[in-house]
Amino acid sequence: MVRFKNLSVFCFLLLSILILGCSKEDQTDWTITPTFKYEDSTFYGIDGKVGFIRENGEKNEPDFPANQGRLYKIYLFEANKNLLNKEVKITATSKETGDTEKLSEFINHGINHQKLGFGQEGLWKIDVIVEDKEYTSFIIKTEKP
Repeated sequence: MVRFKNLSVFCFLLLSILILGCSKEDQTDWTITPTFKYEDSTFYGIDGKVGFIRENGEKNEPDFPANQGRLYKIYLFEANKNLLNKEVKITATSKETGDTEKLSEFINHGINHQKLGFGQEGLWKIDVIVEDKEYTSFIIKTEKP
């Protein structure tokens, strides 16, 4: 009887661990985030929060080339109110590998110029973190140049 009770407890604990482990799986919606317009420019990001515009490279190249860096203007649209002079970190997570890369860290001045690069082609989740709190995120696709 004692062995059966210990086995039941063991099975319960094992099942609990499996359920909890599965519930922490990536819940990201990997749909590419649509671009948006602001002052006659097309941005990647989240309207009203953050926008990226490529500043260099050839017109016929992708905006997010894999295995190459590009210079981007990064707009934080709430800069005039809440985000000015705050620490901003930008990371990117690959859908294919799950690897996360630190792209940038800076003090926000409203419009920031940063060189960013992505290690491989595919879908990437861009996370913008302000003062160590998740601010927003969006999905881009990198392509071979």
